[in-house]
Amino acid sequence: MLLNRILVSIIAIPLLLFIVMCGEISSFVVLEASIVIMMNEFYSMLKRNKVKVSAKTGIVIGILIPLICHFSGKSYPDSISLLLASSVILFITRRVSQESIRESIDSISYTLFGILYIPYLFNYALLLRM
Repeated sequence: MLLNRILVSIIAIPLLLFIVMCGEISSFVVLEASIVIMMNEFYSMLKRNKVKVSAKTGIVIGILIPLICHFSGKSYPDSISLLLASSVILFITRRVSQESIRESIDSISYTLFGILYIPYLFNYALLLRM
């Protein structure tokens, strides 16, 4: 298991960096694919620990963050803020009506953490290319 991770680190990370530096379209596609894979891994890890999360919604919002950044240009902070505020309202209205407040807060927090932790921070690779 550890050997697999080390091999992936040795081979995939330099390859990923090379693709990101090569071109705008290829780096964008690789960035989006990486975000989907990482978010899927994060949410499946939480589900294995019996934590309820909105994985599909989180992954869709995670895909939208680089898209908004790429196509909105210099006004991306406003667009990202609007997307995150909208997603918080969406999660709150969906979860509070379905479950207890405690379970809803946990589910919303873990889902939003996955959105902020992976695509929002990983998106800086795209922003460095702009």
